[in-house]
Amino acid sequence: MSFCSRTAVGLPLLASTRSNSSNATRRTKSLISKPAVIGDDKSKKPILGQDSVDWAAVLAACREFGGTEWITLEQEAYPDGKSPMQCTEESFAL
Repeated sequence: MSFCSRTAVGLPLLASTRSNSSNATRRTKSLISKPAVIGDDKSKKPILGQDSVDWAAVLAACREFGGTEWITLEQEAYPDGKSPMQCTEESFAL
C-alpha cells in the first residue's frame, strides 16, 4: 500500500487501507504528496490547508495504519503570483 504523489488520487486509498488494515499495516514508510485542488473549486488554493485534501485524515491514516516515518510535501503551484517561499510560509501557518 502506498499513496500516489497526487494526493487527490491517494485519498480514496484511505478507505481501502482502513477496510484492509491487517494487510496494509506498516507498509507506507514514506509519503510524497502535494496540495491539490479537486475540480473547479474557486475557494480552494494549492497550498497546504487551503486545498481540497483532508490532511488530518491523511496524516491520521499514515500514523495509524502506515507506520509512516517520512512525509515529504511538494509545492509545485504558486497561486496569486506568490513566490515559492510565500506559499511555503502559508503552508507552515497551518
